[in-house]
Amino acid sequence: VGNFVSQAVEVVQGRRAALEVGMLDVARDITDVRDVALAYVSLLRYGRIGEPYNVCSGRAIGLRGVLDAVLQAAGCREAVVRSTPSSTIASQSDIAGNPAKIKEHCSWEPRYSIEETVSDMVAAAGLRVDAR
Repeated sequence: VGNFVSQAVEVVQGRRAALEVGMLDVARDITDVRDVALAYVSLLRYGRIGEPYNVCSGRAIGLRGVLDAVLQAAGCREAVVRSTPSSTIASQSDIAGNPAKIKEHCSWEPRYSIEETVSDMVAAAGLRVDAR
């Protein structure tokens, strides 16, 4: 998401003609860094020593939709997007983690939606955030 936002900023500022992205027809488990930080605090307080935990949302989100949301929020819907599959992780399958253990042991679950994450990242980059 950060890569999409930084490239969108450069497009809006006229410093880049197109966005270079990997494969967009995959889905990934995306968790807001603020949620990750809260998960770490919960793990320090309630996690069991030596136990592995997945800090994740538990759902795969399509990268094409994430890119579209970034472009809309940044106000550059007409941007040229070039897909360079070599920049994508080798796996073409959808990837989602399982947060069941951290939820059970620490009562943690993500608070921020992908829409909030995108909107806040675009705003933090100094770009306008279009109303949806």
